[in-house]
Amino acid sequence: MDIGVLLPTGTAQWGAADDPRELIAFGRYAERSGFSSLFANDSLISPRIEALTMLAALAPVTETVTLGTAALMPFLRRPIQAAQSLASIDLLSGG
Repeated sequence: MDIGVLLPTGTAQWGAADDPRELIAFGRYAERSGFSSLFANDSLISPRIEALTMLAALAPVTETVTLGTAALMPFLRRPIQAAQSLASIDLLSGG
């Protein structure tokens, strides 16, 4: 059975005690723990790490998990920019 995990990007606030780079460690730990996919989420409700940036940070440090977006709001990005970002993440992750 394949099980994925949603990255807690909303918990990486911008306070002095928080380090958003811990999300990379979280993703690597999830991969080592046997999860098959990691998802990042867009939101306008709360501050969070931008979904495609989070996936780009995880792409070179993960090997077996599938990276994806749980929700990607198309009105936040121009289509060409979104396509270039997604294609870049695909290349960085090795497919």
